Amino acid sequence: MVDHAVGTPLAHSSKDYITKAWKTFDTFTELNRSNVSILQGTVIQADPATKQITYTTEQSEAVGLKHLNYDYLVVATGLRRPWPTVPTAKTKHQYIKDATEFVSKLDKSTQKVVVVGGGW
Repeated sequence: MVDHAVGTPLAHSSKDYITKAWKTFDTFTELNRSNVSILQGTVIQADPATKQITYTTEQSEAVGLKHLNYDYLVVATGLRRPWPTVPTAKTKHQYIKDATEFVSKLDKSTQKVVVVGGGW
């Protein structure tokens, strides 16, 4: 399942908000339609002539490549920013662990920290 962290700066400064920040895309009501499929993986090849992609997912890496025919292809390459600006975890459990450790480090810091644009 594809996931997204909402309000990341707030989650990285408030232990109470950490679990609220991680959302799976299937919880976004705008995407819950019979003609919309959400798939997270790595595209190996896209063939516009046949309208087919070849891809892998974390689950399929052990069993090989998969293929998917499409009508429309949207290429969303994702973010490539370092932690903590953008979470690097691939699961909610790992994200909560990472964010909790980060907030704990902030709590123990002897320097002042200002969070600007923390969400909500």
